[in-house]
Parts: sequence; C-alpha cells; structure tokens
Amino acid sequence: MKKRLLLFSTLVILMFSFTGCGGQTLTEYEQQNESNKTATENDATTDTMTAQPEEIQEPETVSVCIYYSNAQATGFEKAEVSLEQLTPDVLLSELAKVNVVSYDTKALNFSKSGKSLTLDLSEDFSNYINMMGTAGEYIVLGSLVNTFLTAYDADDILITIKGKTLETSHAIYDKALTMYEVSDTSSKEEEGGKKEPMVYRLKDTAYTQDDIKIYYPQFDGMPDEELQKEWNQAIFEIVSADLEKDEKEYESYDVDYKVGFCTTEKISFLFTEKFKISGESDTRIYALTFDLVEGKCLRFGEMTDMMETVSYNMANGGYYKVTNSDVDRETFDEYYKQIISDAGDFREMFLRYDYDLTDLSLEPQGYSYINGDGELEIIMNPVPELSKEQLIIQTGIKMK
Repeated sequence: MKKRLLLFSTLVILMFSFTGCGGQTLTEYEQQNESNKTATENDATTDTMTAQPEEIQEPETVSVCIYYSNAQATGFEKAEVSLEQLTPDVLLSELAKVNVVSYDTKALNFSKSGKSLTLDLSEDFSNYINMMGTAGEYIVLGSLVNTFLTAYDADDILITIKGKTLETSHAIYDKALTMYEVSDTSSKEEEGGKKEPMVYRLKDTAYTQDDIKIYYPQFDGMPDEELQKEWNQAIFEIVSADLEKDEKEYESYDVDYKVGFCTTEKISFLFTEKFKISGESDTRIYALTFDLVEGKCLRFGEMTDMMETVSYNMANGGYYKVTNSDVDRETFDEYYKQIISDAGDFREMFLRYDYDLTDLSLEPQGYSYINGDGELEIIMNPVPELSKEQLIIQTGIKMK
C-alpha cells in the first residue's frame, strides 16, 4: 500500500510540477597570497588575485538519423536524434529503442577506412536477426546499415559476428553492404495542430470486506466530469466483475494493480486478480490503457501501427518472445500455424482484445498492456493446448 501511495505522490509531482534545468551559479573565489613561495622569488609575495568564475560549457551534441521499420514492416522510417557522442555502442543503443537490434547487442570492434566501415557485433545480434522472417531480416539489416552509413558519412559497411561472416537462414553476408533504398513514410502531424491532453490525478482506492481485498485506481480532477465518472465506474465494475457474476464461495479474493506506461497523454494499468476456491488458488491478469488526448479507453485494435506490426511478426516469424516458462517459441509457432494462415487472421483476433467500455458484457479474448519501459506486451487468454495459464508475449515494440 505504501508503494502505491509513493507512486501516486510521484505521479502527481510529475504531472503538476515543472522544474528548470541548468548549472549551478559559481561564486567568485579569492586566491590567497602565498609568501615565500620559492627561493628564486627572492622572498617576494604575490598579490591577492581574484579568479574569474569558471565558464560552464554546454556539452556538444551530435545529430544523427536513425532508421527503423514503418508500421507495416514494409519499408523504413527515419528520425533525427541528438547524441552526446557518436560511438557504435551509442548508435546501437538508439537502434535498440526502435527494435532494430536487441538490447544486449554490443559492438566488439569498429573501424573506418576512407568511405568504408567495418562493424563487428556480438553474437546477440546474430541470434536476434535469425528470429526474423525474410522481410523482417531485410528491415533490420537495412535499418542498421543505413543508420551507420549516414552517421559516419560512409559508402559501405561490412558486418561480422565475433570476427566471422554473418549468416542467417536466408543469406550469407560476406560482402560490404551499401545503402538500402528508403521510402520516407514518416507520419505527418495532423492539420490543425495536436490536441492537448486532459489534466488528471490518480487516487488509490480500496474495497475490503472479510477476505475480499480490491485495490484499484480512480481518476480525479479531470475537466470532463462525466467522462471521469464513466471511466471510474467502468474500472470498478471490471475489477469486481468476477466477484459479482460468480456464485462461487471465495475463500479469498484479492485484486491489486500497478501503473505501467504513464505520461500526460496515456496511462496503462496492469491488474492482478488472485483468488482461492475449495483450497485451490488461481491467478488472472488483465489491463486497461487510457488515452487522455482522445478521451477514450484504448483497445488494441485502435493502436493500429502496433497491432499491424505484431500481426505481421507473429505470422511471418518476426521478433516476439513468449515469456511463459512452460511454452517455448517453436511450440507456440507450430500451434498457431495450424489455425492461422496469415497476418490478417491475427489482426482479426486482436480486434477482439481489451475491454469495450460501452459494453462490459463482452469478454475480451486477450489484453494489451504498455509496460513502464513503454514496450507493448500481449496477454493472451489461456490456450489449453499450450498452457493452462495466460500467455504473455513481449513484442519488443515501444510506444512512440
């Protein structure tokens, strides 16, 4: 409970406090006389000197262009970022944020000769790209190549893995690579300007009775009071739904939550429900994500770009990770190949994810959740052929 209250206090401070950034003011200081400093100074004393304040120099930044996949995973987008310094590992860190390389990918060696680059990467990159289908491999490698060539003003780059040739199930990259063709599909800001997000606060709320303990968030201070009332009522109905609809005798029933992605524009909650019936315990998790700009509870189908990318990746062997300890990626892929033919089938399934606040009687087929790192996670309802537990999928896709 203390953790939740601390989190709430932090959120309020973040949302309503603005602090300036800058260096400390330096005061002048005096350098005292030093008598008899050396014999060669003939016992002379120095005059009292007043030192000038040290000049604070702002760190220089380097602007580079980062390439990454478009929403349909059919081409490239690019964005300019500012770096404190230009190094291979700093570039790789930026590429990891947009899912071009894995976070553990490191540069083992790097050199530039004329207009040619050589980049030796850790085996983590090989493992990562070998999880991709043909299209995913093209996008990953193209984004990596284009980013380095642009940043270092080079014409070609040879990529190796621990000093050896990079090989995948689709190709052997034993020659230097040149710039991949780019079709700029960067999203443009809507005409008329961007909508301002609604102001809000969060209240940590509890409902307790005997062996029932339900902790849940409530919005407060929103300018649209009717919308605030609607959201708060829906949250309570969702967290207490199983308790209300089941005629079972619960020996215990606990619901708790945590705040994942949290900005002035969007906030995502993950709920964990634990209960015990006839001595047997069970757990269920679900999520809610609210858009404070559009004023709605987001469903996965409305996160169009993210849903399209996940659908494509799951249908074509792109990156995603099944976190359940009893289900490996190969088993998961084989099962869905039997029942789903292409990305469109996954898309149809994902359109039925998440609660529809206009009709809470509709049972979601799964849930989408944006974690604290801004990464999309998919919570799939139990698939008996794979696991009796819900399946948790890390997509590697981050909220922009």
